[in-house]
Amino acid sequence: MIGHCDLFPEIREKLGMEIDIANDAHGKWNLPNAMRIVRELESMRLMWHEELISPLNEEAHQRLQAVTSTPIAAAERLMTRYQHRRFIESSAARISMPDCPGRGVYRR
Repeated sequence: MIGHCDLFPEIREKLGMEIDIANDAHGKWNLPNAMRIVRELESMRLMWHEELISPLNEEAHQRLQAVTSTPIAAAERLMTRYQHRRFIESSAARISMPDCPGRGVYRR
């Protein structure tokens, strides 16, 4: 298994299906490895995968979301509501996660 994927079966077994589990990778993977991760963890029924790859690449996120039923969450590093809207409308992520404290107040 790649990365930390081997930890999730044990976590899921201990917590059961009643507790939501999410996976946050801080954008450290490339697309091929991220695709392997989401496929390997599909059976774990995670709440979401957050920023497996850089959130600045919409096309890569579209490809990643296309290979899993688990929602992809991203876009903490995007700065405006327009960037978030485009990210969601392009199917780059099913969950947009603005980082308001880290980015300040969004402006129109």
